[in-house]
Amino acid sequence: MIRLARKLIRDESAAAAAELVLALPLLLVLIWGPIEIGNYFLDEHMLIKGVRDGATFLAHQDISKFNCATGAVDPTVRTQVENVIRTGQVSGGVDRLRNWAGNPPTITVDRCPTQATNGTTLGGIYAFRWASPRRAT
Repeated sequence: MIRLARKLIRDESAAAAAELVLALPLLLVLIWGPIEIGNYFLDEHMLIKGVRDGATFLAHQDISKFNCATGAVDPTVRTQVENVIRTGQVSGGVDRLRNWAGNPPTITVDRCPTQATNGTTLGGIYAFRWASPRRAT
């Protein structure tokens, strides 16, 4: 029995397989970690781009499509903005993000100024407020 135990201890025929089993988790992390981090940053970029596109689309809408008293947006414009955020197209299409199953974004208007400080009538939801232009002296 002792002779058999010594023979098994000296046997190195499966040493490479044992080392692979010990190193495999670290190798998988080194291979798949950067791929998953890249996917995360791509998804984050696509989400930010979608929100930016939706805000730009909403800013170009006529002020009559907003209810300044309640902050509500016309339902047609709301659907179009949600489509722009989700797909990048006004009419809808393929989602920017895989497995997009979340609730639609909340769209509200804080305030709707009808005139800028210089007396001009505004046509969108953004008010450009500035003092008179500075002149070089």
